[in-house]
Amino acid sequence: KAVDSCVATCQDVCRDESSLNELAGAATDVTKSLNDLLNHVKDGGPDKIPDIMDQIMIASGDLISSAESGQMVRQARILAQATAELIQAIKGEAESQTDSDLQKRLLSAAKALADATADMV
Repeated sequence: KAVDSCVATCQDVCRDESSLNELAGAATDVTKSLNDLLNHVKDGGPDKIPDIMDQIMIASGDLISSAESGQMVRQARILAQATAELIQAIKGEAESQTDSDLQKRLLSAAKALADATADMV
């Protein structure tokens, strides 16, 4: 929902088709990574992850609704910090896994989230 709102806001103010296409791809990657992560959390991920996800969703909503650039920068920093914490939590969860396939998938999800977030920001 927050990713879709961000894309809609950008589409309202940007007319560069190439940038909008890149944004759409990055938004799709972020949405997929977040959905993968949510599915993992539902299956019993670390206790810390749901709190971080809440921070990300709140910061995303605040960033999208920000009208002034200073507030946007503050919310972007909060979002970047929460995303970094989430990536570390995923990596920590991956390290605790004995199933190498699950470990690889978690590390891949962490990398995809990092890459997609970097592209979107």
